Amino acid sequence: MLPAGNWLFGTTPVGPEVWLLAVLFAASMWILEEARKLWLRRTARPDQAVEPAQ
Repeated sequence: MLPAGNWLFGTTPVGPEVWLLAVLFAASMWILEEARKLWLRRTARPDQAVEPAQ
């Protein structure tokens, strides 16, 4: 039995290789963003305070 969303939109479930690619991409983006924030904190001058996002 197909999930309701697949039936409704006429799609099929994605395979594990697609999920692996998506997870790897998301993890790499998270790591790069954390590295960027670390770099900003370490290179900011005292008169240029880096404000956290709200």
